[in-house]
Amino acid sequence: MDQKILDSFVACVEQGSPQSAAKKLNLSEAELIEYLSTLEKQLNIQVFENKQFVLTVAGAELFAEAKEILSLFRYSFNQTRQTELSVATMDSHVLPQLLKVKRKMMEETTLQTIHFVQENQQTILELLDQQLIDFGLISGPFDRDKFNSYQFPSTDRWGILLPEKGHPNVLSVDELREKPLLVPKKEQLSPELHQEIVERLAAFRIAAVYESLVDALYLIEAEMGYGVVNDYLVGEGYQFIPFSPPVEANVYLVWKKEQPLPHYSRMFLAEVRMLELKNQIPS
Repeated sequence: MDQKILDSFVACVEQGSPQSAAKKLNLSEAELIEYLSTLEKQLNIQVFENKQFVLTVAGAELFAEAKEILSLFRYSFNQTRQTELSVATMDSHVLPQLLKVKRKMMEETTLQTIHFVQENQQTILELLDQQLIDFGLISGPFDRDKFNSYQFPSTDRWGILLPEKGHPNVLSVDELREKPLLVPKKEQLSPELHQEIVERLAAFRIAAVYESLVDALYLIEAEMGYGVVNDYLVGEGYQFIPFSPPVEANVYLVWKKEQPLPHYSRMFLAEVRMLELKNQIPS
């Protein structure tokens, strides 16, 4: 979504009419109406009640989110030049979204590089606390007095990953009770999530412990067992059987409190929220 589309929507709400908003943004009224139409089509929502320019419920939610995103984009460059960004991540289904933002910013800004490294949650929080990284992607509780956060609208779902070939009729986790399972190393999970998974697997056969989801996939391909994973690895040739009742974990992008975020850190956060915006608005 283009930033000027959000600008047009916010201006229309704040000015009270498309005529005033178009004048403020130095646009024609036709251009502004086209931007509003594009916004509604992209998000598959109606933002105004008919032609009265009264916000719908979805429009009001979008307005609040749009103002926060635009405030991040508009932060002044008048501070120490930022040439690099560093992000430490756990395995999560939202990781591909962060990589999309990385590619976009490397193409459109003067950033020299954006480093991505994989760590467990405790290490990520320690690196943030020591200000050795800019952002961390985690999926468990953290100290909200030390860190700010953005919570992604969707959760990591946990279950069992197995090859589709040879397992056409597996519909539930209970059917895999006698099969060898590959479980994540304790340090790779938050204590709460680890405990929940341990309780769910109390009657199952544990064959091995893996270090990362990539290692789990390798072991599954080698027919060493079936992987207890989140939905990050779901792909062609495999089937993912979620736990029932669900085992889910909230996913957060976190950063250290105290100093204001440098410009490109704010832009990274804005681009992440822009990319997730469509998922946050009810269709």
